[in-house]
Amino acid sequence: MKHRKSKRKVPDSKSVSETEVVKPIPEPDLSGLDDTQKSICELLKSGNMLADEIAAKLGMDISDVLAQLTELELYGTVKSYPGKMFGL
Repeated sequence: MKHRKSKRKVPDSKSVSETEVVKPIPEPDLSGLDDTQKSICELLKSGNMLADEIAAKLGMDISDVLAQLTELELYGTVKSYPGKMFGL
């Protein structure tokens, strides 16, 4: 059985020196937020967090935290992920 050579062209891969530089994500503008919203954003700077964790760390009721997170999400400051996980 003979093997046929493929005539497909393999795309050139970029060398290390040609790769694009990834720019850091800019910090969100917190100037228009109230103190509670700023506190939530400060917590989320360390990484994604469950709404329950945010409530526990800030000593707040979960319903109040979820209301604040919804507002922050509408402002485009916070992103929600499945399972009540939030991040910047």
